Amino acid sequence: METFFTADEAKNQFENFRNKSWRVNQKEAIEWAMDSDKRFRIIEAGTGSGKTLISMTCGAMAGLSNYLCGTKLLQTQVANDFPEAKSLFGRNNYSCLLDRSRTCEQCISTKSSPCHAAHRCLYKLAKKETVESKLRILSYKYFLSEIQFAGKFTGAPLTVIDEADSLESVLIGHISLQFSERALYRLGLSDGPERKSATSKAGIEPWLKFGKIALDRSNEIIDRLENEISSWSEISNDYQLEQMRELDYFVHLSERCEMFIKNVDKTWEMEETERRGSIQGMLTFRPLWISEELAESFLWRYSDNWILLSASFLPLPVLCKTLGIPEDEVDYKQIPSNFPVERRPINLWPVGNLSNKTMDEELPKVINGIKKILSWHKGEKGLIHSTSFKLTKQIIEGVKDKRLIYHTPYDKQDVLEDFINSDEDWVMVSPSMDRGVDLPYDKCRFIICCKMPFFSLGDRITSKRLYSGPIGRLWYEATAMKAIQQSVGRGFRAADDFCTSYLLDEQIERVYLQRPSLWPDDFSDAITWGRNELIECEKIAV
Repeated sequence: METFFTADEAKNQFENFRNKSWRVNQKEAIEWAMDSDKRFRIIEAGTGSGKTLISMTCGAMAGLSNYLCGTKLLQTQVANDFPEAKSLFGRNNYSCLLDRSRTCEQCISTKSSPCHAAHRCLYKLAKKETVESKLRILSYKYFLSEIQFAGKFTGAPLTVIDEADSLESVLIGHISLQFSERALYRLGLSDGPERKSATSKAGIEPWLKFGKIALDRSNEIIDRLENEISSWSEISNDYQLEQMRELDYFVHLSERCEMFIKNVDKTWEMEETERRGSIQGMLTFRPLWISEELAESFLWRYSDNWILLSASFLPLPVLCKTLGIPEDEVDYKQIPSNFPVERRPINLWPVGNLSNKTMDEELPKVINGIKKILSWHKGEKGLIHSTSFKLTKQIIEGVKDKRLIYHTPYDKQDVLEDFINSDEDWVMVSPSMDRGVDLPYDKCRFIICCKMPFFSLGDRITSKRLYSGPIGRLWYEATAMKAIQQSVGRGFRAADDFCTSYLLDEQIERVYLQRPSLWPDDFSDAITWGRNELIECEKIAV
């Protein structure tokens, strides 16, 4: 790949970093990535290695680049650290200038009633500025949607993907075709012969027929809504806004139906989930694995070169299988942690076996283990990884400690900010803070992983993958291992930081002992066992 600057010259373009020294192995990783003749450069770099500076320096050396990440939190953080780059979010993150109660995603501009403030639209201005920038910061989801339908960020010499271990789920979601109960009802496909013939055992011919019917009926709804909206002289009530939202939904659904019809084959799966309370049931068509052809069509062809970074990756054969990357086009480099082991101890204390069969019996032992750990860390903030909202509730109710706080699916960011800014010795219980969250120094002094974060075997896709062969079993255990690595990395963010981690599930110990090759040396070097504490927790539970 052609470069326009040296690593030092590129770093000096960034005001916040030009007077700072390189971290250990940082410059070496940058030069390795930019010198490689492989299309995919994969860098596994532990916490504190400075992945973001590696990413942005490589981007600056390439002359034009995209930097992709998975969360708004990380995107905002990177934009603050690198103001020379331009960051763009989805439309729903920008307020309408005419009505602050609406976002730009709810734009009411039409051909018959154009918005007179369009030239000042916050989203349009941000997009123009980002498109024209040499360094662009985007989310995975926005990038995938944009390159498929608008094409404004295609053709960059280099695209860097941070936290790339989470890319597969986003890519699968982008490729899949999904119908909510409401969508099926609106399309007239809730029941009837078309719906009944499209079963998980039917094969792709009924699926294709179903997809084509859904496409035709989506387009009929789009035509009707466009005709109605074009007749309005102005937009001034809730009904009109709802119709515009409906139009936007079916435009996207039509696009997905077209993608599905073009790409579905016998390797795809159909999955149905039932309604749970207020959460609608879903009908989903998706590939079991992302093939090289699918990955190339939906992602890899839109940039000349790729750098993928994460603190932990799946084993290379599994990683290539899940992302549709040819192994012969990959260069791989692991950067060891520069954090002293004694400042990041990982205590493997299996106080209970939280498998599905033994959960009810064993959870009290884990609850009492948490109580003991909390007593050791009075006056310190901590993070408890719970893997699910159900387990979060059980921990809150079982531990009964006023220090514990938690969030719902709807207020995570607000609760996290309160936690970070508080001087109280709060302990956050969360099923979804294993990545993209920085809690340095006194913001987090201890971490508890209650349960091995295996994917649920109640999920048909997970089960099919697991039993698809040796690589399926390796994928199943490696994904859980990777999540543990990510989880313990939330609380130590610098060489002079310290944070103690506790792993309480016997399932973690089992995989650690049976699959030692899955765990990096940096992780294994920090492991200790706590048998005395295990006995004490069991006595308490009895």
